[in-house]
Amino acid sequence: MARNLYENLQVAFPELKKVPLPDELDRFEYFVSWLNSYHTHLQRLDGHDFSLKQLDHCYRLQQLNLDLDELKNEIREELQSVYQLYDDDDEADADARDMGAFYATEIGDNVILNTLKLFIEPYDLAVVVLDHEEPYWMIVPNQPELLSALSKNYAQTFGEEQEFLVLE
Repeated sequence: MARNLYENLQVAFPELKKVPLPDELDRFEYFVSWLNSYHTHLQRLDGHDFSLKQLDHCYRLQQLNLDLDELKNEIREELQSVYQLYDDDDEADADARDMGAFYATEIGDNVILNTLKLFIEPYDLAVVVLDHEEPYWMIVPNQPELLSALSKNYAQTFGEEQEFLVLE
């Protein structure tokens, strides 16, 4: 079944047809290396990176010729407003600050992904989030059959507990 995942990804990223499959198809680090062989397709999500370098590295965004500065500015504005909600308050106790930091990170990740989704929707593309110890994202064609096959084969390859989420 793992081979099917790689074949589905070759549909989404045709240049990967030239790349030999990894020896161990179910090792996530080999999967990431294979997927990013020629170009960076899979990015680790870092909601604390205000430079948003991950957007610059995404090959599909480069191909679209989007105004990445505009995208980054929009994300930064949204993140800034979210993080201000969880700013350290002198009267807040440590547990509340820790919980606020957790929620701010999770919300920050969602801000990045949802803003990205809005920017790429006109191109009939979808943002896919892979949760494998840390969240990763990639942009793939918004084709229901392909997305369904990717989701199914990802779960079969890396386990049901590893989330594959298509942002709607």
